[in-house]
Amino acid sequence: MVIAGIVAGGTGSRMNKAYHESVHSKDAARGGFPVSQAGNCPKQFMEIGGKAILLHTIEKFLTSPDIDAVVVGVHPNWKKYLEELLDKFQIGESLVSPELNIQSEASDREHALGDDGNRPDVSSQASESKKILAVAAGSDCTNLSALTFAKREILIVTGGGDRTDTLNRIVEAAAVRWQLSDEDIFVTHDAVRPFVTQEIIHENVFAAREYGICGTAIAATDTILHSSDGEFIEDIPLRSEMYQAQTPQSFQYGIYRDVYHGLTQEELASLTDACGMFYRKGCEVYMVPGDVRNFKITYPQDLQLAKALVRRKH
Repeated sequence: MVIAGIVAGGTGSRMNKAYHESVHSKDAARGGFPVSQAGNCPKQFMEIGGKAILLHTIEKFLTSPDIDAVVVGVHPNWKKYLEELLDKFQIGESLVSPELNIQSEASDREHALGDDGNRPDVSSQASESKKILAVAAGSDCTNLSALTFAKREILIVTGGGDRTDTLNRIVEAAAVRWQLSDEDIFVTHDAVRPFVTQEIIHENVFAAREYGICGTAIAATDTILHSSDGEFIEDIPLRSEMYQAQTPQSFQYGIYRDVYHGLTQEELASLTDACGMFYRKGCEVYMVPGDVRNFKITYPQDLQLAKALVRRKH
């Protein structure tokens, strides 16, 4: 089985910081934000082409012939909104999951939305015959929703306190739902990389089967400088040996389970992605060629570029 795990638990702190700075400089338009799309909105819920970035990303995996199911880890305060969006755009039609009991080792941490914690309201636009349902899933407050799309299930999982925590909740939810074997594969992806190609997804699945672990990367085009203080250059690595990491990052379930449960609390606190976890524990990580279009929407200029790319496609 091949499962896409989409990490969407962030609150968009870098994007929103840039927005507030642009407002304070009286240059919000240059910041790239309509007022309705910034301030307290996580970037994965900002719209490009009339649809939330996260929905574009989900659809890329739902339409991949290599993917059997999708699990989305989302911030608890935005979980309801995601359910409403999926219903509004008719992504998912029926509840297919019974109540699940997931034991997560990750601790729950407090989440914040911003100044007012408000979310857009799409409930009035959603179908009255809505069939998406949140399902309680154990004492750790991990919640799931299960839906179907083109015979592929979507599980919505309440995210954790950081990326590593959210990713683990995604994996644990899938393991319970589908009783995974060690050879089953996860293709994990950033929610805000909506331009991932079908070729990249396919190559990740192939590499995960062949090598056990893989990450997507592109060759560095600029010279990379190393500086620990941000002021003086300490080293200039050879550019021909430098690569920039992207997602997906993919792995077999059995390898992930064994490595994750062997991490110390200190190691858990310092992790930023799955490949880093595997590399630190001595695992070989195969590199799948990425694509410059598979960029991460992090700052206002990224959002503007994404909008331009969507307009160009239409």
